[in-house]
Amino acid sequence: MDLDDFGELNELDDIDDFNVYDAFNALVTERRLYELIVYDYYISPLIPDDFWEPVKVSLSTLEIENLSLINITEECLICCEVKNIFKGLACCNNKICKECTLNWFSCSVKCPFCIRDLR
Repeated sequence: MDLDDFGELNELDDIDDFNVYDAFNALVTERRLYELIVYDYYISPLIPDDFWEPVKVSLSTLEIENLSLINITEECLICCEVKNIFKGLACCNNKICKECTLNWFSCSVKCPFCIRDLR
């Protein structure tokens, strides 16, 4: 058996003209277009409009006020100043002064000590 028995191989004599990279890119582009069509018609209508809005990552004022109030004269572990009014964290039994509590939880929902989510 020799190569003349395979007619298809004889048609590919100009293999140098065939660019595998371009063919692959064409297939990838075609697949991406198909995926976009599928997304637009089948998936997008199922996602609510507010899905893409950023999530606020802070505790509300009410949640901060609900933290236990402790009247004791100690040094705050965040600002290292001696304070009288502290908020107690139930997750790890640590205390933070009231000012640091407002500052910390205005931009985070995690305990500064044990990193638990307090929401």
